[in-house]
Amino acid sequence: MALETLQFGQRALELNAFARGDYKKVCELFVVYLGGEVNNFLFHQPGACHEARFLADALYLFILQMTKKLTNIMNKEEEEMVQTSSFFISVCYAPLFLKSYIGFKAPANDLAAIKASAALKDDYPTLSVALTKSFMRHTWYLTEQLVVFALVDDAVEVKETVSMIENSWIKKFIPRKPTLPVVTKETKLQDLIGPESWILFQILGVEKKDVESWKTNMTSNHSYNKFCNCVQNTECVNDCSEQNIKLVQEFVMTSTNEDQRQKVMLAARDNRKKLKLNRDFDCVKDNLKKISFLNIYK
Repeated sequence: MALETLQFGQRALELNAFARGDYKKVCELFVVYLGGEVNNFLFHQPGACHEARFLADALYLFILQMTKKLTNIMNKEEEEMVQTSSFFISVCYAPLFLKSYIGFKAPANDLAAIKASAALKDDYPTLSVALTKSFMRHTWYLTEQLVVFALVDDAVEVKETVSMIENSWIKKFIPRKPTLPVVTKETKLQDLIGPESWILFQILGVEKKDVESWKTNMTSNHSYNKFCNCVQNTECVNDCSEQNIKLVQEFVMTSTNEDQRQKVMLAARDNRKKLKLNRDFDCVKDNLKKISFLNIYK
């Protein structure tokens, strides 16, 4: 497992396939932690650590573990906790996290994460139980409605894909709120298929005869390509959502006075105009000098 993770991290760094800079940093850290080499590797000064973000905690834990002989700031109990956390983050959590925004990879990744946490039971019983409980609260992509995303995942074996297609033949279903499934270490993706797995096919106008043809011909199949296009352009948004929720919380808590909050909103609006902020804009120090502070609105 560690070797596979190391190879994945090295390949990701080679392709520079990261949505954010801190994603790349955590990848560099677990590659070095597992014995790999990273060009121009440095420990950066720690930034803000938000409870809403796993990534910030991971960065701190890796650095604490890798510099513990230099810093000597932890007691024995803390060292054991940091070592255990760093091990699990490096071989399991971080690689899955880096893939988390890819929607069609989510079902197989979530199932693999649950099984990986269960596999730790013999060596790390407390950690295993805690992680399994945590993962079981986030199984939305293993529900009947979304597990069919795995049909697009090339990492899923063809035999399992065919079984999923065969299990999806349901004529009648009632659209409703997804129900989180019960998952064990023996669970397979095809076991999670149910009546409501057909809802995505219905939305896309894919007929039963079309899906049946996927068992023998996928790549050149028009209906399959239509399904792929939809699924592959669907991103998991949990990480971005958590970051934005934290920013909103901080924004709201800047003041309990409504007038002051309105001033904050005015300042934010004007600063965005001056910086011309958009998704492709990189802010540099010279641009930051244009920012107005709140006291101009007092």
